[in-house]
Amino acid sequence: MTIDEYLDELADALDVSSRRARRILAEAEDHLRETTAELSRRGMRDEAAEREAIARFGSAKLVAARFSGPVSQRAWFFRAYLYAALLGGIVLIAAGIAGELSAGFGLAFGESYVSGDTNGVAYTPARCADFFEYHPLAASCEAAATLHHFDEIWRNADVALVLGIVVVAAHLFVRRRYARGESPRSFPRRMFWIIGMAGFGGVAPLLALYGALLGAANGWSGSVLFLAGAGVAAIAFLAFLRSGWSNAKAVVLEYAV
Repeated sequence: MTIDEYLDELADALDVSSRRARRILAEAEDHLRETTAELSRRGMRDEAAEREAIARFGSAKLVAARFSGPVSQRAWFFRAYLYAALLGGIVLIAAGIAGELSAGFGLAFGESYVSGDTNGVAYTPARCADFFEYHPLAASCEAAATLHHFDEIWRNADVALVLGIVVVAAHLFVRRRYARGESPRSFPRRMFWIIGMAGFGGVAPLLALYGALLGAANGWSGSVLFLAGAGVAAIAFLAFLRSGWSNAKAVVLEYAV
């Protein structure tokens, strides 16, 4: 093993912040090259001198363990809470965007595509009276119900979008102020990417299938919300895919072997 190969292995094994990792690698390289030069001056060949310097320095895993140190239980749960909040905020933003897209489609092509009832739904006279209170000019109870549900979808989308942005902004503020120096390899951070990838990757086809079946059975009444949600979930899945997949492989290698 050469010094460069050893440093690559040490970089993979370190569980510290990027800034600290750079300092550790620089110090390790200086020490290894000084030891190699000293051994070479004593008559040892360069390749053998590098191997001896590495052997004296210690294996990459042992060196990384000395520098990384254990993470306190409180810090671990704090990180887990932060990433759970971040993922929840992203889910809220995705739901808000899907609702806003659906509302825009409904305004352009008709509210029934977004909030229309499925076949066979009937309301009591009292419930119809409630709907007419919100939309007294509606032509029928069904039309009033569709408009009322459309208003709820639009309003809930606004709330989800704003709340999601607030949660994500709060996460970024708290993490920058109280969680500095976190390693990219921390387990809560890795699980954030893995769960995000798996969650959005699983939800997208389910929403698409349900929206397609609902549309086929009801003349596309009420299906747009689910189809829009599927599209937004698919985009979120692609955003999580690269980091989620690489972290999933790393977790399997580190914890399952």
